[in-house]
Amino acid sequence: MPAAKMPFVGRREELAVLEDEFARAAVGEFRVVLLSGEAGVGKSRLSRELLSRHPEAAGMFARAHPLGVTAAFGVWAEAIDPLLRGRSDAQVTAACSGLLDDLASLFHRVAVIRGSLPDREPPLPRLLKGLAALLRNLAAQAPVIAVLDDVHFADASSWEALRYFARHLDDTRLLVVATSRPADLAGQEVAAQALFELDEDGFLRRLEVTPLDRNATRELAETIVGQPPPAALVDWVDQRARGNPLYVISLVRALLEEHADLSAPSLHRLPESLAERMAARTRGADTAMRAVLGLLAVVDRPLPLPELAVLTGLTAERLDPILATLIAGRAVAERQRAAELIYEIQHPLLRDVIYRQVSAARKRVLHRQAARSLLDSGRLAEAALHFARSAQPGDTEAVRVLLDAMRQAEQREAFRESLDLLSELVDLLPPADPRWLDVLEAMYWRAEWVVDHRAETRTETAIRALRAIDGLLADSADDARRATVKFRLANFLAWGTGELPEAEETCREAVRLYEAAGARRQALLARREIGWIRYLRGDIAGMAEESAQVVAAAEASGDRFVAMQGLVTFGYSNILRVRFADAESAIRHAVAIAEQDAKAYRLTMALSLLAAAVALQGRSTEAAALFEQARSANPAFRDTILIELETFVHWVAGDLTSAAATARELAAWVIGGPKRRALGLACGGLAAAETGDLREAERLLGRARQGLDGRDWAYFFLYTRYGEAVLAWHAGHAAECADTLAEVAAALIGMDAAAVSVFVLIDLTESAADAHDGRAASSAARQLADVARAAGLAPHRGLACSARRSAARRASSSTRSGRLWPAPPSPSAARPRSASTASGAGSRPAWPAPGWSGPRWRSRSSNGSNGLAGQPSSSGSSRSTRSPRR
Repeated sequence: MPAAKMPFVGRREELAVLEDEFARAAVGEFRVVLLSGEAGVGKSRLSRELLSRHPEAAGMFARAHPLGVTAAFGVWAEAIDPLLRGRSDAQVTAACSGLLDDLASLFHRVAVIRGSLPDREPPLPRLLKGLAALLRNLAAQAPVIAVLDDVHFADASSWEALRYFARHLDDTRLLVVATSRPADLAGQEVAAQALFELDEDGFLRRLEVTPLDRNATRELAETIVGQPPPAALVDWVDQRARGNPLYVISLVRALLEEHADLSAPSLHRLPESLAERMAARTRGADTAMRAVLGLLAVVDRPLPLPELAVLTGLTAERLDPILATLIAGRAVAERQRAAELIYEIQHPLLRDVIYRQVSAARKRVLHRQAARSLLDSGRLAEAALHFARSAQPGDTEAVRVLLDAMRQAEQREAFRESLDLLSELVDLLPPADPRWLDVLEAMYWRAEWVVDHRAETRTETAIRALRAIDGLLADSADDARRATVKFRLANFLAWGTGELPEAEETCREAVRLYEAAGARRQALLARREIGWIRYLRGDIAGMAEESAQVVAAAEASGDRFVAMQGLVTFGYSNILRVRFADAESAIRHAVAIAEQDAKAYRLTMALSLLAAAVALQGRSTEAAALFEQARSANPAFRDTILIELETFVHWVAGDLTSAAATARELAAWVIGGPKRRALGLACGGLAAAETGDLREAERLLGRARQGLDGRDWAYFFLYTRYGEAVLAWHAGHAAECADTLAEVAAALIGMDAAAVSVFVLIDLTESAADAHDGRAASSAARQLADVARAAGLAPHRGLACSARRSAARRASSSTRSGRLWPAPPSPSAARPRSASTASGAGSRPAWPAPGWSGPRWRSRSSNGSNGLAGQPSSSGSSRSTRSPRR
């Protein structure tokens, strides 16, 4: 009996969960279930069973595959397209809500109704809007169940679509069931972020599909044998299959094929691995059968019979007996999709086995056949990767199709998919190949994308490509084109690999070329980028200088977008320089422009920076409200640096539990550690250390160091070292901590980052005192006083006064009595205690009350409540939990 037609056994609890989720979706809730489990455990079978039990629903099924990662929205297109094929033109038009022009680029059925494909690909926002409208209209007629199989292979845009649906279809009758192998999903940042958001917002239910128990194994064996199996058979299979349904089926059928005694089961040759069991299904296949199997394995997607006939060069009549034999041997699955029959390899594991058996030369031939067939059927992005797999360096046809696919992805603003295609071109085109100029023409040069600092993925690939293009343009008279290439190259160098000297030099050259070309706006944007690069290099005064000039020029020319960008940069530089009034004024102006011009990404960024500015002045409640406003302004706020700045503000405010929690959130979906995420991870590590969770602190700080790759990048690497020094203090090495903090503080003050040096100086004062280094403690207190004078705010004066008294007490006292830092009798006693141990909670306010010069920063009142710090005692000191030691 073919596996797809076998009765469903076991999985009662899992099926009950799916039924419960469908019931919720059927009454108007958007729901997502992630079925995770190892290969062969039955995830796909379980999801198909749900579809079969609900014929009243609009069911759709799509399987993601490795060569589909460059097809933007490919998984959703494959899932929805069959549903449209069985409907009339009027029904499809109504379902598309008048968005035929946009959706025609994704669905063949819609393109047929429209009469042609659009001349230009619609951008990302319109595609997302069109997909959401289509699903909403389909769900209005019947509940929709969308099964997305093997989503670890899904394209990035399909994951982005799922995020979008959660925000815009929350009241729609839509259940998405996604299946995945946990290990394959773990390394994908876009998937991790989407799943985290769905989980956070209450849309997601995770369901692990575990191995079958003995009773379920017995039921499955009974369906294969056709009668109740002997106990000996159940024991024999259960011991070897270990609950994997694929193994159970394979073993029982192997016994039947050998006519074994089921009451005393044994095989003449027991396949030792799943690969061998899979390979056994294709033994005895003749040349024609192997040709069909090889083709299906290479294409790696379901094929309708007419398409399979074209690819194999065989008529449907000739294919029929071949397919019948392969289906009977459980090598190929036949399914019906809408009104057509489709064929695919029975299981992905079997596909892998067959693919490995095909020779390298034969693979190239088959990939080229598949590529041309896919291209003829309108699947450009999928065809492109097949061409790449079949190509030799410089292959004209492959390069042409890859360029077309890249152009399509860029126009759709599917930049991750575009970079995947660019990676293939890097492997095919030599650096001096003139076709790199065609790559340049395919790229999308929208200024906002470049300046939004999303140059964090595939950076090595992009840099290789842009350097090749830059070299070819060296003698070009087209200054604007040369400038644009250099601008984008500088962006990848700065925000991707962190090669900052080259990034600054390249960006300055871009400014010169833009100015020579008369491209004033682009020149100003590039100058603004130089300001950010100078900040990354530790030159904050230079950042302020560049951005001030950009703002002045932009305002003089009436360019609101450039002015907004420059104001944010200028404001941030002044936050770091403790020039808070200038910072607030500039950022509030940028916020106003972003609100008026509906720039959601920039609005979230500006509000988040404003929150950091007010928090550093002691206004934590106002900061919290600004973060909430930033979230509301942009549902995709995680694409910005809101989470990183919120972690920083929680830590500054003494809300250590929240700081560690937001850093853990960051670590949950940031894969590979983009550099701009490192500050949040470092501050989360500091917060975890202060609450006594040293293992978590080490993990978060390790992630920050990994993301920075040991490079000085803004002050983020310095803050990572700061956290590591605090861990050393926890281990009883106060002198080592003080030495490191002295270096960190000097570097921060040297780069004019006084605002973030405050906390390092306080810990330097305390750790130096613990190490009996009165000179270092006094020096840190003097530096803190300098910062307080520059800030001109009561909270900073209070901190400086407290540090000065503490350092003086250490320097003047020759005995231990009455000291704020009693000398430890042993290294273990010197180890800093966690804040939670000291005060009974992990939540503390940031600053002393305005005008108060009492205990150190983040001190708390004796009742442990949130709010401003308690008042000093008559002795001039009060209980403090800033140092984990107390």
